[in-house]
Amino acid sequence: MMATHSNHTVCSERADPPLTSAPRLLIADDDAVLRVSLGKIYTKAGYEVVLAADGEEAIQLARTQPFDLALIDLSMPKYNGLEVLKAMKRFAPRMPVIILTAFGAWDTYAEALEAGVYQYVSKPIRQDELLLLARNALESAH
Repeated sequence: MMATHSNHTVCSERADPPLTSAPRLLIADDDAVLRVSLGKIYTKAGYEVVLAADGEEAIQLARTQPFDLALIDLSMPKYNGLEVLKAMKRFAPRMPVIILTAFGAWDTYAEALEAGVYQYVSKPIRQDELLLLARNALESAH
């Protein structure tokens, strides 16, 4: 089940009972179908997921709520993934940020690495790889 609170969507559908300390994941992508699909994948895997439709919303959410991990699309309106990454690293420097892109240019890859991205991943990506990537990012942060 999806519930909308203020300007963002929270995924509350779970395959298992809620975990007492479910990792909080922020997913930002302007593609609504992909955003909701990613939310469902991670929710079913036991994550507490919050969805953002653009870079501005992602920054606002990350500034006002704690997250353990962020999964950010590179190409979004208002603020792109690199701008979101840089903003998040200012107020949540230890939070791993994964950037997803359909346009894997070397210049943005280098800039993302310099800004502190955990991983820069080309779309499409398989579900099992997404889940492993998130688990590894969370383990590296602790």
